[in-house]
Amino acid sequence: MSLSVSRRQVLRAAGVGSLGATGAVLLAACGEAQVVTKEVEKIVTKEVPVEKIVTKEVPVEKTVEKVVTVEKVVTKEVEKVVTQVVEKVVTAPPQAKLATLILNSDHTSGPRGAAMKWALEKFATLKPNITIKFTPQPDDFAASFGIQITAGTHPELALLGDGMLAQWIDKDAWFQINDILKKRQDWDPKTWYFTGDTHSMNLTDTIPMGHLDGLRGPMFGMPYQGNTGGQQINLTMMEKAGIKFPEKGKWLLSGQFLEDLKKATDATKQQFGLLTNISAWIFWAPWGWALADDPNIVYRTVDGTHTTIFDKGADRGLRLLADMVLKHKVASKPSESKKLSGEFGDPFSAGKTLIGGNGGAIGGLIPRIKDRFDWGLVQLPDGPKGPVQGEITEQPHLITRQVEIRGNAEEAVETLMFFAGPVVQGRIAIDRGSMPLRKDVISSKEMAAGTPKNHDMWITYLDKVTAPRSRQFGHPDWMEWWDNFQQADDILEGAVSVDVGIKARLAKADGVLTKGKKSYDAMVAYTKALKF
Repeated sequence: MSLSVSRRQVLRAAGVGSLGATGAVLLAACGEAQVVTKEVEKIVTKEVPVEKIVTKEVPVEKTVEKVVTVEKVVTKEVEKVVTQVVEKVVTAPPQAKLATLILNSDHTSGPRGAAMKWALEKFATLKPNITIKFTPQPDDFAASFGIQITAGTHPELALLGDGMLAQWIDKDAWFQINDILKKRQDWDPKTWYFTGDTHSMNLTDTIPMGHLDGLRGPMFGMPYQGNTGGQQINLTMMEKAGIKFPEKGKWLLSGQFLEDLKKATDATKQQFGLLTNISAWIFWAPWGWALADDPNIVYRTVDGTHTTIFDKGADRGLRLLADMVLKHKVASKPSESKKLSGEFGDPFSAGKTLIGGNGGAIGGLIPRIKDRFDWGLVQLPDGPKGPVQGEITEQPHLITRQVEIRGNAEEAVETLMFFAGPVVQGRIAIDRGSMPLRKDVISSKEMAAGTPKNHDMWITYLDKVTAPRSRQFGHPDWMEWWDNFQQADDILEGAVSVDVGIKARLAKADGVLTKGKKSYDAMVAYTKALKF
């Protein structure tokens, strides 16, 4: 959904409070205390009475009295006391500023929840001056967070994605952090893979997008949870079906790949070669790019007016998947997936498919499969012009304008860098609820270790592909547009033909783009005017 508010109206209605008093406190806490001493000369006068006694002399013969004077002599004794203190300057160690931040996230269960819980506990020990109030957010965060933004009740930090940055960027919802990042010693943008318009706005609508070149553009957050196209293979089923492990360059979509899916399919056992997935990014969109006449085909045009995923032969990806389900029957209909999944959550975990595909989030598969069969990662198949190019996406932590109101921008960036840093990203490599986005973690021993086998193939998915796609998040109506074309359940069920299904999708998706052209242009103009 798209909610509109006037620029700065939402977040500035309450005003930014005076920072004078706060600044004074901080200076007192973090400043220098100077102690200066001097030599002090103290004169002490003591009166010491000294009595001089002269006795009377009385001769026997004479009665003459001789008066002897008693003299009281007062002497002054001068005592010089010198107190000497060396002059010195005492510098008090800087006191870390206390801050409380609110963090919204839907990572509350499973391997993702485990990684988040671990990260929050670790942060509390490393940065005791920053208190994080963790607030679970609903799955439908686009609607709920939009309501919070409009009401001015949103948190400083939120784990978001799916076009949220673009939807609210020209309404002053987000806080730009480039200047703060540049001052940090741990800021090296080349440390991370670049994913497009998620935490930064670059209008990434063409390929190559430079996914290996590091983070760039106006930054409003940091990467946290990544994903990319990927496949898993049931090695036990492969061996029983007499299938050889795929060779690079020989596993063609319409060739050996399809033949192996046929070998693994056994209708009597309700066993299939391929896990059916109706979502575009798992199978049919990347297949379409590999089979298209134009190798540079993406999801939509740069001007935001037309959906291109079915243009110039890219429709062949969806057509091939439909044939696998309805003609070759090497994949089940979507409606049959629940029955095949049984108690294990999905058909691949249940041991019912040779190939599974769910990208980098394989942590949930590990406890489901346990040791019931041997499995691992397998390379993506090849098109006639080379390997299938998957896409790279992320769910970032975004930082909102609330940090200006509450005066905790530095502490919020400190938190962002922790979640995007090697400690937390390394933990994600262990829990595997998503894919790390740091290059050093992707190449680490934690990522290479099983289960499953060949887990280090993520390096191939990320580093060896030449032109992975972004999901082109840079559109204020991204979610509505995406939802109108990316699921193919009616086509894969055989309810409509491929031609009818594609035509209907194009009409709806392009209708969203046409309706949102004015807001898209405004967002582009705002983005291009940003300084960084």
